[in-house]
Amino acid sequence: MFYLELFKALQDDGVRYVVIGGLAVNLHARRVEKDLGRVRVPIACVDDLIALKTGTGRVKDESDISALRALQAERDKGGPP
Repeated sequence: MFYLELFKALQDDGVRYVVIGGLAVNLHARRVEKDLGRVRVPIACVDDLIALKTGTGRVKDESDISALRALQAERDKGGPP
């Protein structure tokens, strides 16, 4: 079944969030695509994820923002995207 393969691939790749629905349409233009096994998955870009988490007041979101900014810094230095 397609969804079982997709969820397994996401889990194996360490994906923790999947944006669906109307919000996904709004993020579509700046998405990045990642190959997860046999499935190609569109994912919101790091900048959009940071924007979504900014100002929520949740401690977890602040922690996620720090981790996402670290990913940005690594990417900007020529690390993996």
